[in-house]
Amino acid sequence: MSGAAPGRDAPGSDGGRAAAERTLDDWLDPELAAAHPATARSRLREIARARGARQAAWAAGIGIGATLIVLGVVVSLHLGSPAPLWPLGGIGAALALGCGAGVARSRDRLPDADSVIVIRGPGSAGRGLVFAGGIVAAFVIVFASASGAEVWQDPARLAPFAIALLCVVGLVGAGIVVPALILGRSRAALRRRAARDRRFWELLERDLRAWSARSTHGSADGSVDRGGVPFGPL
Repeated sequence: MSGAAPGRDAPGSDGGRAAAERTLDDWLDPELAAAHPATARSRLREIARARGARQAAWAAGIGIGATLIVLGVVVSLHLGSPAPLWPLGGIGAALALGCGAGVARSRDRLPDADSVIVIRGPGSAGRGLVFAGGIVAAFVIVFASASGAEVWQDPARLAPFAIALLCVVGLVGAGIVVPALILGRSRAALRRRAARDRRFWELLERDLRAWSARSTHGSADGSVDRGGVPFGPL
Protein backbone atom coordinates (compact mmCIF):
# COMPACT_ATOMS: atom_id res chain seq x y z
CA MET A 1 0.00 0.00 0.00
CA SER A 2 2.94 2.33 0.50
CA GLY A 3 4.39 2.07 -3.02
CA ALA A 4 3.10 3.00 -6.45
CA ALA A 5 0.76 0.56 -8.13
CA PRO A 6 2.36 -1.78 -10.74
CA GLY A 7 2.46 -0.30 -14.22
CA ARG A 8 2.15 3.29 -12.99
CA ASP A 9 4.67 6.07 -12.61
CA ALA A 10 5.93 6.66 -9.11
CA PRO A 11 3.82 9.23 -7.23
CA GLY A 12 5.23 12.70 -7.44
CA SER A 13 7.23 11.92 -10.62
CA ASP A 14 4.70 13.26 -13.10
CA GLY A 15 4.09 16.69 -11.55
CA GLY A 16 1.25 17.45 -13.98
CA ARG A 17 -1.03 14.46 -13.36
CA ALA A 18 -4.55 15.70 -12.69
CA ALA A 19 -5.72 15.22 -9.14
CA ALA A 20 -8.77 13.38 -10.48
CA GLU A 21 -6.45 10.60 -11.68
CA ARG A 22 -4.56 10.19 -8.43
CA THR A 23 -5.21 7.24 -6.19
CA LEU A 24 -5.00 7.21 -2.41
CA ASP A 25 -1.57 5.61 -2.79
CA ASP A 26 -0.49 8.65 -4.82
CA TRP A 27 -1.86 11.15 -2.33
CA LEU A 28 -0.14 9.45 0.62
CA ASP A 29 3.27 9.39 -1.06
CA PRO A 30 5.87 11.34 1.01
CA GLU A 31 7.60 12.64 -2.13
CA LEU A 32 4.39 14.23 -3.35
CA ALA A 33 3.89 15.83 0.08
CA ALA A 34 7.45 17.18 0.02
CA ALA A 35 6.77 18.81 -3.36
CA HIS A 36 3.98 20.94 -1.85
CA PRO A 37 4.25 23.64 0.83
CA ALA A 38 3.81 22.28 4.34
CA THR A 39 1.13 24.91 4.96
CA ALA A 40 -0.95 24.03 1.89
CA ARG A 41 -4.42 22.74 2.76
CA SER A 42 -5.76 19.34 1.76
CA ARG A 43 -8.43 16.97 2.97
CA LEU A 44 -5.81 14.44 4.11
CA ARG A 45 -3.96 17.07 6.11
CA GLU A 46 -7.20 18.18 7.72
CA ILE A 47 -7.95 14.55 8.61
CA ALA A 48 -4.48 14.15 10.12
CA ARG A 49 -4.78 17.39 12.11
CA ALA A 50 -8.28 16.61 13.36
CA ARG A 51 -7.31 13.06 14.38
CA GLY A 52 -4.16 14.40 16.01
CA ALA A 53 -6.11 17.05 17.92
CA ARG A 54 -8.60 14.52 19.26
CA GLN A 55 -5.95 11.98 20.18
CA ALA A 56 -3.85 14.72 21.79
CA ALA A 57 -6.80 15.75 23.95
CA TRP A 58 -7.48 12.16 25.01
CA ALA A 59 -3.77 11.56 25.67
CA ALA A 60 -3.64 14.70 27.81
CA GLY A 61 -6.54 13.36 29.87
CA ILE A 62 -4.76 10.03 30.34
CA GLY A 63 -1.57 11.80 31.41
CA ILE A 64 -3.37 14.11 33.82
CA GLY A 65 -5.19 11.12 35.30
CA ALA A 66 -1.90 9.30 35.78
CA THR A 67 -0.41 12.41 37.38
CA LEU A 68 -3.27 12.58 39.87
CA ILE A 69 -2.75 8.93 40.81
CA VAL A 70 0.99 9.44 41.37
CA LEU A 71 0.28 12.63 43.31
CA GLY A 72 -2.15 10.75 45.53
CA VAL A 73 0.46 8.10 46.27
CA VAL A 74 3.19 10.65 47.01
CA VAL A 75 1.00 12.81 49.25
CA SER A 76 -0.23 9.74 51.11
CA LEU A 77 3.33 8.59 51.73
CA HIS A 78 4.33 12.07 52.87
CA LEU A 79 1.42 12.35 55.31
CA GLY A 80 1.56 8.73 56.39
CA SER A 81 -2.13 8.30 55.63
CA PRO A 82 -3.96 6.76 52.65
CA ALA A 83 -6.70 9.39 52.84
CA PRO A 84 -5.44 11.57 49.94
CA LEU A 85 -5.00 8.55 47.70
CA TRP A 86 -8.68 7.70 47.42
CA PRO A 87 -10.00 10.98 45.98
CA LEU A 88 -6.93 11.75 43.87
CA GLY A 89 -6.44 8.17 42.73
CA GLY A 90 -10.14 7.66 42.08
CA ILE A 91 -10.50 10.80 39.98
CA GLY A 92 -7.24 10.07 38.17
CA ALA A 93 -8.20 6.48 37.38
CA ALA A 94 -11.65 7.48 36.13
CA LEU A 95 -10.16 10.21 33.94
CA ALA A 96 -7.47 7.93 32.52
CA LEU A 97 -9.88 5.09 31.78
CA GLY A 98 -12.46 7.38 30.21
CA CYS A 99 -9.88 9.06 27.98
CA GLY A 100 -8.39 5.68 27.09
CA ALA A 101 -11.80 4.62 25.82
CA GLY A 102 -11.96 7.88 23.86
CA VAL A 103 -8.64 7.10 22.18
CA ALA A 104 -9.92 3.68 21.12
CA ARG A 105 -13.11 5.18 19.66
CA SER A 106 -11.34 7.94 17.76
CA ARG A 107 -8.80 5.73 16.00
CA ASP A 108 -11.16 4.61 13.23
CA ARG A 109 -13.11 7.84 12.77
CA LEU A 110 -12.61 10.53 10.18
CA PRO A 111 -13.69 14.13 10.79
CA ASP A 112 -16.74 15.40 8.96
CA ALA A 113 -15.93 17.05 5.65
CA ASP A 114 -17.55 20.30 6.79
CA SER A 115 -16.00 20.42 10.26
CA VAL A 116 -13.46 23.09 11.19
CA ILE A 117 -10.82 22.21 13.77
CA VAL A 118 -9.30 25.15 15.67
CA ILE A 119 -6.20 24.32 17.69
CA ARG A 120 -4.49 26.73 20.05
CA GLY A 121 -1.19 25.89 21.65
CA PRO A 122 2.20 24.46 20.63
CA GLY A 123 1.95 22.38 17.47
CA SER A 124 5.28 20.58 17.77
CA ALA A 125 7.31 18.79 20.42
CA GLY A 126 10.02 21.47 20.38
CA ARG A 127 7.59 24.30 21.01
CA GLY A 128 5.80 22.26 23.64
CA LEU A 129 9.03 21.63 25.52
CA VAL A 130 9.97 25.31 25.41
CA PHE A 131 6.53 26.38 26.64
CA ALA A 132 6.46 23.73 29.37
CA GLY A 133 10.00 24.56 30.45
CA GLY A 134 9.02 28.20 30.79
CA ILE A 135 6.09 27.33 33.06
CA VAL A 136 8.19 25.08 35.29
CA ALA A 137 10.99 27.65 35.46
CA ALA A 138 8.51 30.38 36.38
CA PHE A 139 7.12 28.17 39.17
CA VAL A 140 10.60 27.53 40.60
CA ILE A 141 11.55 31.21 40.37
CA VAL A 142 8.38 32.36 42.11
CA PHE A 143 8.81 29.81 44.91
CA ALA A 144 12.51 30.68 45.33
CA SER A 145 11.69 34.37 45.50
CA ALA A 146 8.92 33.91 48.06
CA SER A 147 10.81 31.49 50.30
CA GLY A 148 13.37 32.38 52.91
CA ALA A 149 16.84 30.89 53.09
CA GLU A 150 15.80 28.65 55.99
CA VAL A 151 13.39 26.77 53.73
CA TRP A 152 16.20 25.64 51.43
CA GLN A 153 18.22 24.44 54.41
CA ASP A 154 15.46 22.27 55.85
CA PRO A 155 14.63 19.12 53.82
CA ALA A 156 11.36 18.69 55.71
CA ARG A 157 10.16 22.12 54.64
CA LEU A 158 11.21 21.46 51.06
CA ALA A 159 8.98 18.38 50.81
CA PRO A 160 5.79 20.36 49.99
CA PHE A 161 7.70 22.24 47.29
CA ALA A 162 8.99 18.99 45.82
CA ILE A 163 5.46 17.55 45.75
CA ALA A 164 4.09 20.72 44.15
CA LEU A 165 6.89 20.69 41.59
CA LEU A 166 6.14 17.05 40.78
CA CYS A 167 2.50 17.97 40.24
CA VAL A 168 3.37 20.94 38.00
CA VAL A 169 5.81 18.91 35.90
CA GLY A 170 3.30 16.08 35.50
CA LEU A 171 0.41 18.34 34.56
CA VAL A 172 2.50 20.46 32.19
CA GLY A 173 3.99 17.37 30.56
CA ALA A 174 0.61 15.72 30.14
CA GLY A 175 -1.28 18.84 29.15
CA ILE A 176 1.28 20.53 26.89
CA VAL A 177 4.25 18.38 25.85
CA VAL A 178 2.40 15.16 25.01
CA PRO A 179 -0.33 16.86 22.94
CA ALA A 180 2.28 18.94 21.09
CA LEU A 181 4.24 15.77 20.32
CA ILE A 182 1.14 14.02 18.96
CA LEU A 183 0.10 17.04 16.88
CA GLY A 184 3.59 17.42 15.44
CA ARG A 185 3.56 13.81 14.23
CA SER A 186 -0.07 13.64 13.13
CA ARG A 187 0.66 13.44 9.39
CA ALA A 188 3.29 10.74 9.77
CA ALA A 189 0.98 8.84 12.14
CA LEU A 190 -1.83 8.92 9.58
CA ARG A 191 0.48 7.61 6.86
CA ARG A 192 1.69 4.76 9.10
CA ARG A 193 -1.84 3.85 10.12
CA ALA A 194 -2.98 3.70 6.51
CA ALA A 195 -0.01 1.53 5.57
CA ARG A 196 -0.52 -0.96 8.41
CA ASP A 197 -4.30 -1.12 8.76
CA ARG A 198 -6.24 -2.31 5.69
CA ARG A 199 -9.53 -1.34 7.26
CA PHE A 200 -8.39 2.22 7.81
CA TRP A 201 -7.01 2.32 4.27
CA GLU A 202 -10.43 1.37 2.93
CA LEU A 203 -12.00 4.07 5.11
CA LEU A 204 -9.72 6.66 3.50
CA GLU A 205 -10.51 5.33 0.03
CA ARG A 206 -14.23 5.76 0.67
CA ASP A 207 -13.58 9.28 1.86
CA LEU A 208 -11.56 10.00 -1.31
CA ARG A 209 -14.48 8.85 -3.48
CA ALA A 210 -16.96 10.89 -1.46
CA TRP A 211 -14.71 13.97 -1.55
CA SER A 212 -14.31 13.71 -5.32
CA ALA A 213 -18.07 13.24 -5.78
CA ARG A 214 -18.74 16.40 -3.74
CA SER A 215 -16.23 18.46 -5.69
CA THR A 216 -17.75 21.64 -6.92
CA HIS A 217 -15.16 22.73 -9.45
CA GLY A 218 -11.77 22.00 -10.93
CA SER A 219 -8.75 24.27 -11.11
CA ALA A 220 -7.01 25.34 -14.29
CA ASP A 221 -4.68 22.32 -14.25
CA GLY A 222 -7.61 19.92 -13.91
CA SER A 223 -7.21 19.20 -10.21
CA VAL A 224 -10.30 18.03 -8.38
CA ASP A 225 -11.17 19.79 -5.16
CA ARG A 226 -14.08 20.91 -3.02
CA GLY A 227 -14.20 24.59 -2.35
CA GLY A 228 -10.57 24.96 -3.44
CA VAL A 229 -9.25 22.22 -1.13
CA PRO A 230 -7.87 19.12 -2.89
CA PHE A 231 -7.93 15.70 -1.27
CA GLY A 232 -4.14 15.50 -1.00
CA PRO A 233 -1.28 15.46 -0.55
CA LEU A 234 -0.60 14.48 3.04
